[in-house]
Amino acid sequence: MSGSNATKSRFTELAPRSRFLHLATHGFFAPENMKSALTTSGSDKNPGMELMGESRVTGFHPGLLSGIVFAGANQTVDAQRGDSSVLTATEVAELDLRGVELAVLSACETGLGQVAGGEGVLGLQRAFQIAGAGATVTSLWKVDDGATQVLMSRFYGNLWDKKLSKLEALREAQLWMLRHSDEAKAEIGKLRGGEDELAGATDQSYASPKYWAAWVLSGDWR
Repeated sequence: MSGSNATKSRFTELAPRSRFLHLATHGFFAPENMKSALTTSGSDKNPGMELMGESRVTGFHPGLLSGIVFAGANQTVDAQRGDSSVLTATEVAELDLRGVELAVLSACETGLGQVAGGEGVLGLQRAFQIAGAGATVTSLWKVDDGATQVLMSRFYGNLWDKKLSKLEALREAQLWMLRHSDEAKAEIGKLRGGEDELAGATDQSYASPKYWAAWVLSGDWR
């Protein structure tokens, strides 16, 4: 699926029948002031204690604080004809993804722990695993599009052509970016229509961990 065909309804239809999922899109993350109902206000309290006694629940369901953006998200609600273009973590968790061997969430910060909105982006990674996905590949910070595309291409080549394990495939792709930044630069330049790399970057810039170290594997590493 791509372009206008990459809709939420199409994804929820096809995902349960897929072995591999690769989502190269944007994530939805609630602002920091939208707290999870499970978040305590004081560090000296045990988790969940504010949900009991005299305290009242004033936060949001953690599964509604993060999600994945699909085609049409920039349209008005009326233009979407009532079909939201954001798939929340709660909705992901309700899918049957037991047949999915690997889900790659190729967006920024999809694997962070405690970020905006209480549980923040952790909801996405965990939701896919609750739904039954065997493993996820997610990012820990904002990533560069070109570097990510080159890294992911090598990752899948390692996984499918070289028959490496998921963990070995990702590790080799990351080490290649580190040790062969000149080759990575050339490939990224081709993807950008011959443009030079980011303004102010040096020839060795793609060796920097910020371009390849954000990606982490969780779940079945084989």
